[in-house]
Amino acid sequence: MLGALLHLFLAAIAPQGSYYNSVDDTNSSTLRATLHELIDDHQRFPYTNSGTDTWNILEAADVDPNNGNRILDLYKNVSYAKQGGGNSLYNREHTWPNSYGFPNDGSDNYPYTDCHQLFLADITYNGARDRLPFSAASGGAEYPTDANNGVGGGSGIYPGNSNWARGSGSGGAWEVWHDRRGDIARALFYLDMRYEGGAHGKTGANEPDLILTDNQALIASSNTGKNESVAYMGYLTTLLQWHAQDPPDAKEIARNAVVQSFQGNRNPFIDHPEWIACLYSNDCNTITLTVNANSINLATGGTVEMSLDAGRNYAGVPYRVIGTTDGTIPGVTYQGVDIPINPTGDYFRSTLNRTSPYLSGDADNLDGTGQGTALFQLPSNLPLWLDGFVVSHAFVVFDTFGVSVVGASNPADIALFAGSNGSADLVINEVDYDQPGTDTAEFIEIYNRGNGPADLAQVKVELWNGSGTTIYNTIDLSTAGSALAANKYLVIGTRSVIDSLPPGTLSIPFGAADNNVQNGGSNGDGIKLMSGGKTLDSMSYEAIIGGITEGINHAGNDDSGTTQSLGREPNGTDTNQNADDFRLSQIVTPGALNQ
Repeated sequence: MLGALLHLFLAAIAPQGSYYNSVDDTNSSTLRATLHELIDDHQRFPYTNSGTDTWNILEAADVDPNNGNRILDLYKNVSYAKQGGGNSLYNREHTWPNSYGFPNDGSDNYPYTDCHQLFLADITYNGARDRLPFSAASGGAEYPTDANNGVGGGSGIYPGNSNWARGSGSGGAWEVWHDRRGDIARALFYLDMRYEGGAHGKTGANEPDLILTDNQALIASSNTGKNESVAYMGYLTTLLQWHAQDPPDAKEIARNAVVQSFQGNRNPFIDHPEWIACLYSNDCNTITLTVNANSINLATGGTVEMSLDAGRNYAGVPYRVIGTTDGTIPGVTYQGVDIPINPTGDYFRSTLNRTSPYLSGDADNLDGTGQGTALFQLPSNLPLWLDGFVVSHAFVVFDTFGVSVVGASNPADIALFAGSNGSADLVINEVDYDQPGTDTAEFIEIYNRGNGPADLAQVKVELWNGSGTTIYNTIDLSTAGSALAANKYLVIGTRSVIDSLPPGTLSIPFGAADNNVQNGGSNGDGIKLMSGGKTLDSMSYEAIIGGITEGINHAGNDDSGTTQSLGREPNGTDTNQNADDFRLSQIVTPGALNQ
């Protein structure tokens, strides 16, 4: 299946839409706030009406992919000829039972008629599900599926391709068959996000706060027979598992578009399934690719190790490393996943076809912790016309069946250069040596402001004590990698700083948790950047130190009363005058542009 990715990938190339431009997925709080604002206040259609109602929408949304005159039901996987409202074959399933919080329909009851949570379902199966919460139901009654569209069929083996029911009411459980359990989970995650209480922004209708939980008592308390301001449904842990087991497929993606064409809003978790981990586990940057070097010398060749980390949510799933020499912006959207690789050029095609001689470990399964390793290897004496090329890689992860792409990493760049070491272009760019309280967020940032990669083989940072002008620590930058690419950063810092760096940033952890960089004082302290006995850059703070301070005055004072740093502004500026080049800023940016 992975070998067929090229055709599908190229067929999906299209400009990314603007629907999610307002969403901020920095953390779970910003994601929830901006995502709710985006999908809130949709247009409501009546449940049953002589005009357009939920029957019309659902018969369009749940169409059989093989026959536009039929529908494919949710639980039994049966294809029925379209009947319209009030038929004896199928009806409308509230995946969040309306008895839990919004049982009384009316023009102001938005969740009751929300078609992102309504599905057409076989009448008997819908009745068996009733208002059972979603959970494992081993030992319960079996509700088998029909074989249709390449899935379903068979019975007698748990869980097989069947639905299962155990118990009754809020104390029971309904286990959905494997091909639709993810659809159910994402429908309920949508409701949890869409309905947060308050009033509809256009009609003023009061809306409930719908909350997913693992607490059975809270679910039971929502069944009051009247519309409630707060209601619960579950089970959250089960739905998270189902979401991971059954990622969005083509029919779910198509359904999302149909509902949007009526209501005006989308279910974001079909388009961005990775947002579930951010919202419910605060795992907002789960898929990362890091490299142990940012450049390769064309004369000598070399190997760059790529570390792949998708987190435990993707343990054991297939992955594929994709590369390009044509940049990472705007990238491409494939199966609803934004992949930061421009899908053009010979190298891109070779990585998709797995014909590149320069990649190994590029297609495999992640280990039990969701991690893996790939290598980018170049031989020596490559042609000099490759000087200046940047090779970018990212990796995608698939569902457990290796069918659908469910996530993508950040890109990581590797610069190719014709033997220039570029060391003279390195500068000490930002320093935070003193924080409020204990100094647990110290760092020194090195920046390559030149046009070529900097060879780190002999480059060291020396920390100088202004009292007596002696070295109190030396740090070998080659421990971070063989080279620092142009316009990239290397950060020496405490563990809290290292863990917060942008993906792919070269780093070296300090030896202690705090107090690694001296705080200046009346004699000041200093930092030198050295290469083979040659001073590349130096600065002092809080006092002038002979042989270390550049120019007529020191860089400044970092008062420990607030969080701030000394940084070059504009970023990377070096006039050999510490006082002019450095500014004190309360916006601390290790591994990124000074502000």
